[in-house]
Amino acid sequence: KTQERKETATEQKVERLTAALEEKKTALSAAHAELKKLAGDADRAAADRDAAVSDKAKLDGELSAARTELQHAVRDAEDKQARLTDALEGASASDEAAAAA
Repeated sequence: KTQERKETATEQKVERLTAALEEKKTALSAAHAELKKLAGDADRAAADRDAAVSDKAKLDGELSAARTELQHAVRDAEDKQARLTDALEGASASDEAAAAA
């Protein structure tokens, strides 16, 4: 009788441990799946970051080119303004000379 109780107790303990092991396996499997998902998310985030860095570099280049173009346009406008001012002063001097004559 005592031997039967020991065997029953042992069987129950084995069943509990087996059930606990299955729960742990299930939890481990779920954690592994979540880890794979997070790794995929991290890979996608890294790819997005790399694309953003590339886009920023491209835009920085375009901005630099646009600034250079703007600087040239400003210099050109200043040159034209100076020539126009000189021409107006010359015309005014001619008008004054003609009026004085």
